[in-house]
Amino acid sequence: MLTTYKGREVLTNAKDLAEGMDLRVIYGDTDSVMINTNVDSYTEALKIGNDFKKTVNERYRLLEIDIDNVYQRLLLHAKKKYAALQLVEVDGVLEPKVDVKGLDMRRREYCALSKDASQYCLNQILSGEAPEIAVEKIHDYLRELGTKVRSGEFPVQKFIIYTVFIPGMPVLTVETREEPGGLSECKVGASGSSCFAYEETWGTGSRERCHCICHHW
Repeated sequence: MLTTYKGREVLTNAKDLAEGMDLRVIYGDTDSVMINTNVDSYTEALKIGNDFKKTVNERYRLLEIDIDNVYQRLLLHAKKKYAALQLVEVDGVLEPKVDVKGLDMRRREYCALSKDASQYCLNQILSGEAPEIAVEKIHDYLRELGTKVRSGEFPVQKFIIYTVFIPGMPVLTVETREEPGGLSECKVGASGSSCFAYEETWGTGSRERCHCICHHW
């Protein structure tokens, strides 16, 4: 309790210090704060960050903060869920890198197609283009994606959800057999909307457990 209380106290004090320096805190977590420097220059943002760090550290003897990242753009979804365009210095040159924390697109229980769509939308949001242009591109992309899904243009592998098997979870039996021409047939052994199955590459003996959505065939 004392550790939690002290952590909150430090964050609250850091927020007050930032506001005293005419800076706006846009996000705070258990061990970090994000500050909007309101400048477009990486050098200026870094200088403001270092000045703030010095001010905070002067108040504590056994605790100090440091700068973890400098973000050019930020999409803040919820607590511990955000995406940002991080500026990383590589061989003296600043390069943008997308940093994603806690968003569904990073979770294993989403299929590849869903993650591809999320990545495209995120890239547009963080692109720096005018909002109306980014929104229009996203709408066009999603309309085209929906058309392709309904017409069956994506392979079934795009819809597979890979996950870790948890003992005790319901398991449906799925059998496959090789057909002439390399085709295979799936037979679901029980009714339901999802199952654990094995995706097997014929002739290689390679099998990978996956969680897949089963429809009534």
